[in-house]
Amino acid sequence: DYLRQHNVTTVRLQYTNCTNQLVKNVRTPKQREIATCIHPYDNIKIRWGRFPLLRDALQGCPHCTGPILMTDVRDVIFQTNPFAAAGIRGLQLFAEFRSISARNVFVAEPVYRCKRVMMDGPMLCSGTTISETRETMVGYLNAMYEEMMEWSQRKQCRFEDAGDDQAIHNYLYYSGKLNHLDPRVYRPREGIVNTVGVIGTKIMKSHWATHRGQNNDKKQNDNKKTSPNDIPLAGATHKKGSKRGSWIGPEYDFTDENGYFVNWDGSKSPVIHQYDRWGRVYSAWLADQEGVLWD
Repeated sequence: DYLRQHNVTTVRLQYTNCTNQLVKNVRTPKQREIATCIHPYDNIKIRWGRFPLLRDALQGCPHCTGPILMTDVRDVIFQTNPFAAAGIRGLQLFAEFRSISARNVFVAEPVYRCKRVMMDGPMLCSGTTISETRETMVGYLNAMYEEMMEWSQRKQCRFEDAGDDQAIHNYLYYSGKLNHLDPRVYRPREGIVNTVGVIGTKIMKSHWATHRGQNNDKKQNDNKKTSPNDIPLAGATHKKGSKRGSWIGPEYDFTDENGYFVNWDGSKSPVIHQYDRWGRVYSAWLADQEGVLWD
């Protein structure tokens, strides 16, 4: 009902067994995912199949002229309208935090084993991509699908890994195969999408290391230990049930006074990707934003 009320066109997926035989004996949930495909693209992994499926959906949508945002769903929120941003040009690609580069094993190993090349620069995230026009996005999705088909047909490029679409995404950019689409790279806090997962993981690991095993709930129960997930980050001003205040202190310099992630110019980041890496210290704040950030 919610989708119909907001005039959302949905595409029904039909799952099928894969024909690529990457996994011959399925024993784990991960192997089950790799052995499952989406019709009619039963020759590529399920996570790869979204690229040609989105291309087909765009080509079948005459009013989807652009700009276009291709995005994950589970770990993405909108803080403002992403299409209100001025000057969307070409193909916009979004990088992970500066501490992780394209030389990281997550993308570097499959690319080197397949192509015998090394990449140098920020790691680009394949979960969010923006284009100025439908034609540009279709061009990108075609490039991804064509490369995926090549990898599927070469033994040294076939990996029992569900998430290596990001390796292909990075390879296409660093090899120059997207140059005809006028690609532009934006680091976190520079553009429409702010990818916050890597830094969130770093800070939450430190938070857990500091508070693990501490009894921070003595007033309620001297024998009860509070999870670090339930302990606010330093400087947090948000109180449960309030729409005001931030879930993280100003000393971190990530948000405004009310908890919204901001870009370097102080404006709200329109799209936040990988917010779930911040755990309950963020999700508790997010739950109180009903009617503001979500319906």
